[in-house]
Amino acid sequence: MNRTVQVVIVEDDPNDAYFIQRAFQQAGVKAPAHICTTAQDAIHYLEGSGEYADRARFPFPNLLVTDIKMPGMNGLELLRWIRDHPEFQVIPTVVMSSSHQTEDVKCAYCLGANAYLCKPADANMFRNMFAALLQFWSFCEVPPTDSPLCHELTGTHRI
Repeated sequence: MNRTVQVVIVEDDPNDAYFIQRAFQQAGVKAPAHICTTAQDAIHYLEGSGEYADRARFPFPNLLVTDIKMPGMNGLELLRWIRDHPEFQVIPTVVMSSSHQTEDVKCAYCLGANAYLCKPADANMFRNMFAALLQFWSFCEVPPTDSPLCHELTGTHRI
């Protein structure tokens, strides 16, 4: 990999979380992904609040992968929250869901998702999909999170 990819996965299904972690290990990812089991937990992670205040232990992610179908706040609502908080819009965000529904795909992209992947049922395909995803994002440039660029472009400024 070109650089370390700090990934936050938002996934409520423990089986899918296990397969994701395994795919990361098999892809040779140095830093393990952090699994958030709810969208609200992911927001706390992004904000660096509560238990996530220590950025040495919980580094700011440069890739977020979220499921859609989750209890409470779902993945689409998380995308909406990110869209409403420009300081987090620099994080490439990928939706990985079992839903093939056109409306879910369209809504995810309209809310700012950078990609939408359907979870494959086959474990090898799942691993290969994650390896390709991680390899791609390891070569992409991502602006620093303290960059005022997003604030200037969106016309908002948060202090």
